[in-house]
Amino acid sequence: MLPLILGLLGATFAAPEASAPLRLVACAPGYPGTTEQAQPTMDEFARLIEAAADWDAGTLAAEYHEDEVGGLARLRDPDTQVALVPLPLFFKYEAELGLRPIAQTLGPGGTAHERWSLVASTGRVKGPGDLEGWTIAGVPGYADSFVRGNLLRDWGALPKTATIEFTPRVLGALRRAMQGDDVAVILDRSQVEAMDSLPNAADLEVIATAPEMSMGLVVSVGDRLDADTSEALRRALLRVHHDAQFGELLEMVRINSFGPVDDAMVMAGRQAFHGAS
Repeated sequence: MLPLILGLLGATFAAPEASAPLRLVACAPGYPGTTEQAQPTMDEFARLIEAAADWDAGTLAAEYHEDEVGGLARLRDPDTQVALVPLPLFFKYEAELGLRPIAQTLGPGGTAHERWSLVASTGRVKGPGDLEGWTIAGVPGYADSFVRGNLLRDWGALPKTATIEFTPRVLGALRRAMQGDDVAVILDRSQVEAMDSLPNAADLEVIATAPEMSMGLVVSVGDRLDADTSEALRRALLRVHHDAQFGELLEMVRINSFGPVDDAMVMAGRQAFHGAS
C-alpha cells in the first residue's frame, strides 16, 4: 500500500467482490491528454484510492477519455460502475445513465466551485439579443442546454439563432472574436485570469458571468454499485488528499481534493438545465 496520512485507526471499509475490479471512468470532453497518455496517471490514482479505502491492490481500475463519444461508450458499458465527470456531462446524461453523485471535485485552494464567463469583442455585445446569428464556442458547448440554462440564464435568454459550438481550442475562438467575427467564447475561471496576457487583450471583454457551480462530480452509474461500496468510495475520496502524492498526481487536471456533494447546487443546476431544454 502507498503511505497515506489518513488516520484510519484500523477502520475497515467494504470492498467490491474480487471477481472483477471496480471500474472508474473519467470523461472530460475537450480537456488535454488522451486515454493512452493518461493511463499511468489513472493507474496511480486507482492505487491511491485503494489505499485510502483499505482495499486490496487491483480492486479499482481507472481510465480517462477526453472525447464525449469514447467516454460515453465506456459509461454505457455494464462493467463501469463509477465515473468522474464535469457538470455539463453530468446533467446531459444523468437521466439516461442513472448517474448519482458520490462526491464533488475541489479545485486549487480547495474551492468547490467553477465560474464560467462569456467573452466577446469589446463593445459589440450589450445583451443577449446582440448574439443573433452568432456562434458561442467553448468546452461546455457539447451540452447546449447547459450553456443556455446553467451558464447564461441570469444574463437572459439567448436567441434561438445563436449556435452553441463545442471547441477545446478556445484560443483560436478568441482570435476570431478579436478579429471581429460574430463569435463569443466561454472561458473558465483560470482562462479568464489568463486573458490579460494575450496580445490585443483590450479587444476582448467579459460580457456575462455565470453563477458559481461545482467543478465536477464523482458519480455512480445506474444500479451497478452497491450502497456499502459507494459509501466506502465516498469516504476514501474525502480522505485521499491527505497523501502528498495525490496533489502531485492530479495537479495537471486542477483537482485539489474531493468534498461532500452540494445537493442544493445539484438540484438548482438540474432545474436550470432542463428548463433550457
